[in-house]
Amino acid sequence: MNDDSESAVAAYEKGIGVFADALPVLPNEETRCMAFYMMGLDYWYLEQWQPAADSFLASIEADPQFRFAGAMHWLISECYEKLKAAGQVRSEDADPVIEWGYQTVFDQYPDDPIVEHAALRLGEINLARGLPVTACVYFNWFLDRAGVQDGRAGEVRRILEGKGIGGCR
Repeated sequence: MNDDSESAVAAYEKGIGVFADALPVLPNEETRCMAFYMMGLDYWYLEQWQPAADSFLASIEADPQFRFAGAMHWLISECYEKLKAAGQVRSEDADPVIEWGYQTVFDQYPDDPIVEHAALRLGEINLARGLPVTACVYFNWFLDRAGVQDGRAGEVRRILEGKGIGGCR
């Protein structure tokens, strides 16, 4: 590891410690929410997926209306995707959490930029379940939002071709 990487790791670890020490004395849910969020980001950058997901969830529980709540639902899903891929969490435990995070983003945060990724992942999840019609609901939503000329339609095409399926429209 080079000096820059080592100092970044040390900074993230120090940040986690500072926030953890502060949590018991923070004056309100808003500041607790921010501390958990920052801890989650520190864990994320350290690729410590379970503590990151736990911190993001604690932040959401402290303040469900926090301005980054949509992003944190996405981050929780991403953490569980990484835990599952690494074999650290079983599919039957990870999959409901993954879907919950993406579905929450899709349902509750339609103006968050990450909602498009959530729609694509929900489409993929439903294709994997053998529910192509449900998958197409998410893909069509994405395509309607993406617009014809911006090139993002290729994302849906890539997913469908990978599954040996034609278009949804």
